[in-house]
Amino acid sequence: ATWNITGLQLEVGPQATAFEHRSFGEELALCHRYYQRIDAPNLSYFGSGNIDGSNQTQILIPLTTEMRIKPSSIDTTGTASNYAVRRDSNVACTSVPTIQSSSTHCVVCVFTATSHGFTNGQACFGRSADDSAFLGFGAEL
Repeated sequence: ATWNITGLQLEVGPQATAFEHRSFGEELALCHRYYQRIDAPNLSYFGSGNIDGSNQTQILIPLTTEMRIKPSSIDTTGTASNYAVRRDSNVACTSVPTIQSSSTHCVVCVFTATSHGFTNGQACFGRSADDSAFLGFGAEL
């Protein structure tokens, strides 16, 4: 009672076209137009940016492939302590990163860390605080 089929291509209209064979890389690049996930092993960097006020940083994160539209959603682990801000030392985030602005090429995320003692305008990095940290960006239809 099982029917397995592969290599099928559906067509609109009465004329069939040649079967499209895409490489894994081509297919992945097409998928990245809609969703990209950046996994960052412990103490890896998501991007660089600056301290913006007493509690926030603006971190510029380049995207792997140009997305179809500006990403409007972000996926995180849901746990603030998976993320950190680094200037000359690591400071744990007090909330998960959020999108501040975006283009089809990059995203500016806010990494919030209260009581970090950093000065407004200083350069910093957004990074993972453990092996489970990731950021996912969606540009759904």
